Amino acid sequence: MSLLTIHGLSRRPGFEGVNHDLSPGEILVVTGPSGSGKTLFLRAIADLDPAEGGTVTLGGEDRASMEPSQWRRQVIYVHQSTSHLPGTVGDNLDRVTQLQRFTQHSRKDPPPAIERCPPRSM
Repeated sequence: MSLLTIHGLSRRPGFEGVNHDLSPGEILVVTGPSGSGKTLFLRAIADLDPAEGGTVTLGGEDRASMEPSQWRRQVIYVHQSTSHLPGTVGDNLDRVTQLQRFTQHSRKDPPPAIERCPPRSM
């Protein structure tokens, strides 16, 4: 069974009718000249930009059947530019999980680490 299936994925300008089955452990290399739609293609798979047609499934579950936040926790787009915090890619992805926990708290009920931090003066 394929881990990730792309069927008829299209967005103009950029790419049209892309099909691919990605098995566990397999690597897909996307190449092409500047402006050919590589980034649009990868962002469409990660549900960051809309595609005009086609489907993407993960483990047999269609992207359209999931909440965007659920899909994006499992299908991650890492941009080619290095605009991340110090540490490894894994460290930076761990920070996203920490930020998600932070956003689940209200301002009236901050997480314990935030309570201990005094406000900064500007």
